[in-house]
Amino acid sequence: MGAAFVIALREGIEAALIVSILLAYLRQLGRQDRARVVWWGTAAAIAISAAVGTAIFVVGAEFEGTAEEVFEGLVTLTAVAVLTWMIFWMRRQGARIKAELQDKVDTALLTGGAALAAIAFFAVLREGVETALFLFAAAQGTAVESGSVAGQVVGAILGLLLAVALGVLL
Repeated sequence: MGAAFVIALREGIEAALIVSILLAYLRQLGRQDRARVVWWGTAAAIAISAAVGTAIFVVGAEFEGTAEEVFEGLVTLTAVAVLTWMIFWMRRQGARIKAELQDKVDTALLTGGAALAAIAFFAVLREGVETALFLFAAAQGTAVESGSVAGQVVGAILGLLLAVALGVLL
């Protein structure tokens, strides 16, 4: 439960931070009327992320023996690759994320609502898919030991709820 909580909290906070930056910048520009588009993109990304996560867990449950080990290994290696890439990306881009998002919003406001929704969608989708990969990798090591996948689900939900609460405060 603990690992799932921390993973969901961390990824949820990242997504909430990005959405908060987008919404705050729209407010700063006096364009709160476009906030709904950001929320639509965010909601679509959450739905697709949940579907991807469900698919990973359902497909993973179908395998047995060597195939199961190969699938778990591939998902775990993918999670490690994503995490490694994000570390290097954040090292290069960390200080410029806000300015980059603001530039994208400026362009999207000129282009139209779909572009603004796409900014939120892809940012939140990236975090959601990362969450699904990390939760699957963590669940393989901890759910068997703890005896409960339900505990992993509860931990993830609690982490996401806390992330949402912190996002609202932002």
